[in-house]
Amino acid sequence: MSQNINNHNPEEPNYQPSQVHHDDEGKFEDDPRAGTGSQYYKERHAINFAQNYLKTNTAKGMDDNNKNAMNVWANKGPNVAATYMMHQAGGDYSRMRSMYG
Repeated sequence: MSQNINNHNPEEPNYQPSQVHHDDEGKFEDDPRAGTGSQYYKERHAINFAQNYLKTNTAKGMDDNNKNAMNVWANKGPNVAATYMMHQAGGDYSRMRSMYG
């Protein structure tokens, strides 16, 4: 799923209708957006992983920063979550790593 991230609030991406792909229906076989290698499939798998992880006992032990980032991941995907974490850290990569591990 291709996304244009809103830099003012990374939790709210600016979706363009032509960039949102809800399924592989109607795409030709060699289309890179279709099948298990597609960005859509990878994004959907990552979101499913995050949603299932939040249901585990391990997730209950996470600190608030990590819980919030995992909620963004589970609802918006890993790309938006990464942008969210960098935004929360003020754009400083080392600070982001210390906040989120």
